[in-house]
Amino acid sequence: MKLLIPPAAQVLISAGLMLACGRYLPQLGFEFSGQTQIATFATIGASIILFFSIRLFSKENTTVNPYTPEKSGRLVTTGIYRFTRNPMYLGMAVLLFAQGMWLGTWVFVPVLVLFVSYMTCFQILPEEEALIEKFDEEYAEYCTKVRRWI
Repeated sequence: MKLLIPPAAQVLISAGLMLACGRYLPQLGFEFSGQTQIATFATIGASIILFFSIRLFSKENTTVNPYTPEKSGRLVTTGIYRFTRNPMYLGMAVLLFAQGMWLGTWVFVPVLVLFVSYMTCFQILPEEEALIEKFDEEYAEYCTKVRRWI
């Protein structure tokens, strides 16, 4: 695996960067009506995505460990996995979006782009290689039907 920093740590680093920039670069801030509602909705949405994606992995008795995708017991393609191949990472990205809305800082945009890019290059692509090796045609067919992110 190319993964250098675990996904949860990436979220914390990204969130910390947004928080620091929000505090020390107030000129990059924004405020609009509905901002709190958007942040709340995004937080609830991210929590639902994360809960059900992790629950489904647990139910299917397969690993959620980002360092060992080759230990996947079976390919999960039901539930939220019918719409995105990476709902856990999607949930993390939505949480970062929500934090950007809560903080009211435009810094969330480049931070979110960097998070998605980093996760794609150093986590998702290596995971996909391991899964194609393990599940062969079944995973290849799944990839043709379901998008990587959304």
